[in-house]
Order: sequence, then structure tokens, then C-alpha cells
Amino acid sequence: MILYKASDTDDIGSLNMSRALGDLQYKDPLINSGTGPLNEAQIRADVSSSIDQWNLLSNEPYLSRVDLNDGSQHVLILTSDGVTNSLEDEIMVHGLLTCYRSGLNATESAKYIVDEAADVPGSDNATCIAVFIGGAS
Repeated sequence: MILYKASDTDDIGSLNMSRALGDLQYKDPLINSGTGPLNEAQIRADVSSSIDQWNLLSNEPYLSRVDLNDGSQHVLILTSDGVTNSLEDEIMVHGLLTCYRSGLNATESAKYIVDEAADVPGSDNATCIAVFIGGAS
């Protein structure tokens, strides 16, 4: 990965969001401390000799809590971009609920979603984790 100056904005090339949580080397700001010459990473990133730069990525995830109604059915879907770039959200949810109502478990239902995404021409690697929450209606 190389930081580069495309215009007036520093960009991070080819960095997926999942990297924000795991790659600690991208969280330290590339700054010129003024105590010596720029290092190789700072030169590649076109670091100014007079401006401090902030952290490139946050490793603090955004969290929220949702209270679910008792007795209701809910589905939790975690997918890779290979699924979300191939299928609309409504299609994924409808497909999972249809699988669930036909008696498939969460693993089998997730496999169905991955297979649907893989059938789309030009699709990427696809991953889906499904969790069914709540009882039958």
C-alpha cells in the first residue's frame, strides 16, 4: 500500500475497510517531527515538512444497540462486498427469509445467498454469515 498525493488530498490506495481494525501500521500519523530527514514512507506519502498529519484510519468501530421485539423474527446478515455489489439488500433479506421459512438453517441460507451472488456475471469473492433471531410466528 502506498500513500500518494493525487491533488490537494492525500489518498490511501486499495485499502479495504476491514484493514482499519487490524493493520496498526496505518494508524500512526505520518508526520515530520522536525528532528531529521523524512523517512521513505513519508517521502512516498508526500508529507509536508511543516504540517502534522492525523491518523490515517480509525480502529475504533462504530457501535449501536437495537432492542428487538420479543416474539418477532429478525435476521442478521454479514456479507463481503462480493455479495453487496452483486445483490440488492432487499433481495438478500427476502432470500434469507424465504430460505428460513422453507426450513433451511442459517448456514444453508447463507450458502444460498453466496451462490446467488456468484451467479451474477463479474461477481467478486462472496462471503455471507446469516443469523436468525427470534421464534417462528
